[in-house]
Amino acid sequence: LLSPPGRRRLPPLSPLLLLLLLLLPEAATLSDARYYILIDAGSTGSKLHIFRRADQQLEEVKAKQNEVNPGLSAYGANLVLAGPSLVPLLEEAKRCISEDEWADALLWVKATAGVRILNASVISAVFGAVEAYLSQPENCPFRFQSAKLISGEEEAAFAFLSVNSVMGSPAQKLGVLDLGGASTQVAFQPSGSIKLGSFVL
Repeated sequence: LLSPPGRRRLPPLSPLLLLLLLLLPEAATLSDARYYILIDAGSTGSKLHIFRRADQQLEEVKAKQNEVNPGLSAYGANLVLAGPSLVPLLEEAKRCISEDEWADALLWVKATAGVRILNASVISAVFGAVEAYLSQPENCPFRFQSAKLISGEEEAAFAFLSVNSVMGSPAQKLGVLDLGGASTQVAFQPSGSIKLGSFVL
């Protein structure tokens, strides 16, 4: 099937949809929405991803401005700017989604290693500032769900699942080396027991 201009058609249960479903404990809410917005808060910037459900498939909507710099980690000492730093991404999402669907479009912010390296109190403060900003309808017309941190283990697992799904789920699974801006993840299928939890100090 051909996709409309500016959109890339992904197969059912594509890696991106798989990532969406695995990432979100609120996944039960996905069934009643047509648009899903993810802001990936990385080490050097925040990136926008928009997906649209159509004909039991998932389309990735191509955004013209899909990144802002610096990332959320830069606002630990200036929390009042953390939420507003995402405004260009929100404006782009508004451009890509018809206004009558804004209120039903689901929005998540997921942060990775750039935020993980901060101390716990700063992480909590940054997320608190972002959630407070995005929860206000005058700032964000979408159905904001949450702003949360994902672990390095989750990043590695999602990379492994995504790559192997793209490759058709081969019997001999492919290993993944994910070189990010502030972290590196390695994931592969071991040939035998890894003795998880066997060496407790």
